[in-house]
Amino acid sequence: MTKIHEYFISERNESIAFVIFAVCGIFFSFYFWIIVNTPFYNGIGWALIALAFFQLFQGVNKFFKTKNIEKKVMSFLKSSKKSIKNIEVPRVKKKSGVFKYFRYAETTLMILSLIFYFVSSDGFWKGLCVGMIIECSILYIANYIAEYRNIEYLKFLKKHYS
Repeated sequence: MTKIHEYFISERNESIAFVIFAVCGIFFSFYFWIIVNTPFYNGIGWALIALAFFQLFQGVNKFFKTKNIEKKVMSFLKSSKKSIKNIEVPRVKKKSGVFKYFRYAETTLMILSLIFYFVSSDGFWKGLCVGMIIECSILYIANYIAEYRNIEYLKFLKKHYS
């Protein structure tokens, strides 16, 4: 198994993890709304479900997109290794830049949620803030791992195909 194939397997595994987290978020949302049913937990439920649908979309989209990109890169290996330098390296560089914006958005949402948590006295809004902090933390960690993997993959491509 090549380093390139390992990278794409890791990408697909992360997308599956995203889907699993999304399903758990949806499950806990309904659990908080139906079983627990207090304003605080209802707020957590709304935050969880809002970001769970984002995670679900991202996870499913990434899973199928990754398969297609891997096929394309593997065909580059067989036909034209220069295409890796000219097509795959720029794609990965661009992807690395996107992670920075995700980090900024997640950090901003966590800080705003923390501030609003201490300013608000209503249980629903406090719960919503806690839910946002939980979800944004999960997304931040997942994106950090993905960014690290992306950087390592880019180093590998530059070393072997540039």
